[in-house]
Amino acid sequence: MATDNTLVWQNLDPATLPTGLRAAYDEYKQFQREAAKAREAFETAFAEMVPLPSSQSYVFGYKFGKLSFAITDAPAKRPAKPSRALDFATLAAMSGAPRSL
Repeated sequence: MATDNTLVWQNLDPATLPTGLRAAYDEYKQFQREAAKAREAFETAFAEMVPLPSSQSYVFGYKFGKLSFAITDAPAKRPAKPSRALDFATLAAMSGAPRSL
């Protein structure tokens, strides 16, 4: 649970989702892969049109529907590795969801 506006993230194992929910998740992930390809194409074209010295690179942001960028000398940091994924049935039991899921 989140307290004091601090979010506590849990991983959920998609393989444990009910069939209909899994299909919706799989469709979402397919769109996400296509969006990642389009984002990569845009960022590559941008960097080609506005080149930087080889010691620098662009980092792009897309939050709140806005396009932003920064120029960095260092590679971007990777986020911390998430914890073990939660089983959907366990989540449903924790939330009191109906057993028919």
